[in-house]
Amino acid sequence: MSNARRAFCKLLALGLILLIALAACRPGPGPISATPTPTKRPKPTFTPVPPTPTEPSPTEPLSTEPSPTLQPTPTVTATPTPVPALCPLTGQALADPALARGRPFAVKIGNSPAERPQSGLSKADMVFEHLTEGGITRFTALYLCQESEAIGPVRSARLIDLELVPMFDAIFAHVGACAPIMEMIAQSEIAKANLDEYLGAPGFHLIPTRKRPFSTYTSTRELKDAAVEMGIRQEAALEPLAFSDDPPAGGTPATSVVIPYHRTLSNVVYEYDPGRGAYLRFTSGEPDLEALTSEPLVITNIVVVHAPHTETEIIEDVLGSRSVEIDLTGQGKATLFRDGLAYPATWVREAPDQMLRYVDADGEPIPLKPGNVWVEIVPTDLEIEVK
Repeated sequence: MSNARRAFCKLLALGLILLIALAACRPGPGPISATPTPTKRPKPTFTPVPPTPTEPSPTEPLSTEPSPTLQPTPTVTATPTPVPALCPLTGQALADPALARGRPFAVKIGNSPAERPQSGLSKADMVFEHLTEGGITRFTALYLCQESEAIGPVRSARLIDLELVPMFDAIFAHVGACAPIMEMIAQSEIAKANLDEYLGAPGFHLIPTRKRPFSTYTSTRELKDAAVEMGIRQEAALEPLAFSDDPPAGGTPATSVVIPYHRTLSNVVYEYDPGRGAYLRFTSGEPDLEALTSEPLVITNIVVVHAPHTETEIIEDVLGSRSVEIDLTGQGKATLFRDGLAYPATWVREAPDQMLRYVDADGEPIPLKPGNVWVEIVPTDLEIEVK
């Protein structure tokens, strides 16, 4: 063995001896605890508990009543605005709607120079003016929707009243008539509602400031009381005229209207007052006034009606004047004035119990302005002047 090999063997032996010495000096590990064997838990024993007995609830009897019916939810509708009752003769609203179902009074009122100014014309809903005899005119005034404390002078009837009174189913107030006309009234429907002072009807009084035959007066209160006393029906069903606040199209300026019934005794002039929106009336150059107030007569609507006039054999007075018959059945020329404007029209009336209606060229009603109405009945050949 070579020296090198011997040296290697010695070193290896020395290394083994050192390792054994080191291992002898290292402390030994502690005792190892044995893992305990897990103890089995006993299973819980379940002892069933008997249920506690309870009293059975009584069985509810079955209801024989029907189930309530579901009501539909009511529909809420807006309350309509009430429409005011209107006067059928003026188109104006009424505080008392019953007036619209009333029966008007037709009162005969004189218009000779000695009878002016008259009382109550400003309170009439509608006034008809017509020729009588001797170039003078007379009025038939209708009272339905307004009261008047005095009306007059009340005068005698004329032939035209046999046409006018039935138009409105009116109660007629007058002071007699000539014998033939008295007989015609007695034979007509007017006789059932005839307040004739000459025949002793109630509802009239005399005033001390005028002499007969211009001193007989009445009032709306007296007329209503008289109608009740005589058992006269006081309800009617008038068909209203056409009214509108707005003037219709097609009018021409008419600020002055002249109706020459008679150039000296009965020359009627209407002048338009823009401030009032109505016409003022003049007769033979003098303003027509309301005797109750001394205020001028103010007329909202004027209708000029051209109708046939025929002189009859009926004698009206001691002067031998003859009664004039005026035909208001059928149709004819008319002109309506309102708001300072003129409207050509046609008047139409087909039956005795119908009012005059005013229509345009197409047959449509021409509306009046709400307010009073004065109807001027003139001969067919009388020319009126409009400015």
